[in-house]
Amino acid sequence: MKSILAVSVLLWPLTTSADFLTGNQLLKHCETDTTEDGGMSWRYCLGYLLGIADSQDMAAQRARYQEIPQGATKDQKAWWEAQKALWDDMLSESLCLPRGVTAKQVHLVFLNWARKNPAELHSGANKLVQKAFVEAWSCR
Repeated sequence: MKSILAVSVLLWPLTTSADFLTGNQLLKHCETDTTEDGGMSWRYCLGYLLGIADSQDMAAQRARYQEIPQGATKDQKAWWEAQKALWDDMLSESLCLPRGVTAKQVHLVFLNWARKNPAELHSGANKLVQKAFVEAWSCR
């Protein structure tokens, strides 16, 4: 019993947050010159940013174009309408990338946002990147 408690106490700090990266850590990667460390940090930054941009944009598009299935019962239609209303509310906090946005723009939007909001950089990078992108390219 004591060994289980000891292991639990040791592992507890590892399970307190789902944030794998802070804004400070991501900003450090994003500010790295493309020639430093063979460009690995900069590529890490860009991959992280583009992954979030793509996934958020895809989720917003799916929400906008979700259709009520043909032949749905009254209860099913009511459920779909409630889901659609929920998604409409969520779209105000969602990212809608305009066509033609480049990877460089995505990078610059995050850099500019991070430099203007240094007090938030201790938070999870995923949340901060989404904030930066939504401010630049909100669905509403």
